[in-house]
Amino acid sequence: MNLCSSLAATVFFRLGCLVLCAYGIKLSRASVEFMKKLTQDANSKSVTVSVDLDNVIAETGDRFLSFALDTGLIVKHWKSVDFNSEKFNALARGLSPAYLRVGGNAADFLVFRKELDFRSRELDSQLFDENYDGNLGFRNISEFNMSAQDFDAVNKFAIRNNLLLLFDFNVLLRDAHDQWNSSNAREILEYGVSKGYDSNLLFSLGNEPNSFPHAFNRSVPADQLGKDFLALNRMLRTDPYLSKHYRSSLLVGPDVTQPKPRTLKYLNDFLDVAKSAVNAVTVHQYYIDGRTADLDDMLSVDNLDILADELKMLHDSLMEGGHNNLTLWFGETGSCWGGGASGLSDRYVAGFMWLDKLGLAARNGFGVVVRQSFFHGHYALVDHDFDPNPDYWLSWLFKNLVGRRVFAVDVQESTDVRIYAHCAQQPWYSRGAVVAYGLNTASYNVTLIFDGHLINSKKHLYWLYPYGHSMLKSKEVYLFGEEGPLQLEDDSTFPVVKPVVISEEDDVVIGGQSFGFIVFPDAKVNQCA
Repeated sequence: MNLCSSLAATVFFRLGCLVLCAYGIKLSRASVEFMKKLTQDANSKSVTVSVDLDNVIAETGDRFLSFALDTGLIVKHWKSVDFNSEKFNALARGLSPAYLRVGGNAADFLVFRKELDFRSRELDSQLFDENYDGNLGFRNISEFNMSAQDFDAVNKFAIRNNLLLLFDFNVLLRDAHDQWNSSNAREILEYGVSKGYDSNLLFSLGNEPNSFPHAFNRSVPADQLGKDFLALNRMLRTDPYLSKHYRSSLLVGPDVTQPKPRTLKYLNDFLDVAKSAVNAVTVHQYYIDGRTADLDDMLSVDNLDILADELKMLHDSLMEGGHNNLTLWFGETGSCWGGGASGLSDRYVAGFMWLDKLGLAARNGFGVVVRQSFFHGHYALVDHDFDPNPDYWLSWLFKNLVGRRVFAVDVQESTDVRIYAHCAQQPWYSRGAVVAYGLNTASYNVTLIFDGHLINSKKHLYWLYPYGHSMLKSKEVYLFGEEGPLQLEDDSTFPVVKPVVISEEDDVVIGGQSFGFIVFPDAKVNQCA
């Protein structure tokens, strides 16, 4: 008798183990023991989940989950980035299609010099620390140069990996009248045309301009920034030469800091002037300070609720300002500001904030969420050895399982369990399938009881748990039902993952402090057909 059938005969649990065996999945011994623990937990609770499948409440963009490389990496001319690495390219391609944002604090100190050959000259700035993470102070920083080779490298990387490059222009290049000096941006645009990059580019102007007085001892008022955006928009749309190549390129902004009253006033004042110039309104958001964050902070329901409160504040403010019905993006976001939290933002525990943010953003109509960052910093998806961090695998599963159409979900009897629902993504699943995803921040196990249309549906479970003894601080994750951690099979081959199959009459049991995805492959939902 194998482990699966033995367990089915001896343990009273409701995970359809016989179905697992019929499907060809044999649970590892560790998974079997874990299933026993789930079903024998005296503190386990049941939660009813209601999904309204009759109405689509929002629809995300086709590049909803996107990511960034900080402009600060160009200071050292991409020294720490190997754009030719087979693994690095494979990992980027694994999250495509997406936008690749090149932006951040350093963007407002970058000057393009096409003729610069960084291989034969001294590195530009000794004022940037070797471990620059994009969040250092810049009050006394001078400009640094981006060479043609720098620009080539990131553009070629984006193109070959199905990424559209979102490039952030330097808004602190000002003329004598304190208007934006667009001459360097024009050089970049013209160079982009000469190299054939123009169809793969979109743009923003400035990074967190509302914080300039604090960060740089400089100031660009909101109305003036609006005029600067109008000037860039004219250059893209009406310039006799450039408009032939960039007329349809997106312009997004103003990349203000997370929604607070003063930030929202700046945003509304900007939109009063430049609403017609931007294709999407971009804001940034982080939950907590990475320099002081601890494990409890990462799991705190109160901290998770920060985002929901800020989103309500954002929507209310835009409506009051007459700027509703705009396309919204998170132009930069992560768990902790200040470069992330060492040993937390790059570990399993960071997934709670990341998955909840994706769900809330989708439910609130955001078209794009740009994760800071793909590489570099404690909040990176990929570490310095080009190995995926836990949030990478969570993002990879999200990309492959979660479609664009969003449904309303009501979770009863719990504040610790958060569930979101979309149409499932093709080609992993056929039309009509639905995916629910979410998290359980409580220490106890939870039985999820789906009612309504999903009450008697077969379920495919993709649930992630920490791998190894570090638990919540683990740098590896495993998919429930699998033997070992998720990892590439070689530098360019992703693993073949198989779900745990749960029969129609059985409910889903999820462990304490865990997260993942549940697909209903046979739901036959009209809104997903």
